[in-house]
Amino acid sequence: EQTEAAKRPELSGINRPSALNNNTSQNLEGVVLYPNPVVNQLRVMLPQGVESMRIVGLNGAVVKEFNTFEKSNFIDVTDLNQGVYFLQVTTAEQVFNKRFVKQ
Repeated sequence: EQTEAAKRPELSGINRPSALNNNTSQNLEGVVLYPNPVVNQLRVMLPQGVESMRIVGLNGAVVKEFNTFEKSNFIDVTDLNQGVYFLQVTTAEQVFNKRFVKQ
């Protein structure tokens, strides 16, 4: 049976964080988010040295951007539609993409 990505070529690579950014690191050490799936509040634990953080949809569009963040953050996601998103965290060395589901 064909996967959804095989049926829809525009979805190929969608489960790989690198589909959003060719320089994306596969090493997500230090970036923790929960609960996943999430309904209202997403808790995000970050490593030191974070330069930017944003939520990106499966289509690559930026949904939310954050200018201030701490080691531990609560993000209100009640305004997001149900679906799959990526939390994209950028440090000086790498870009982390962590997948989460909004219920």
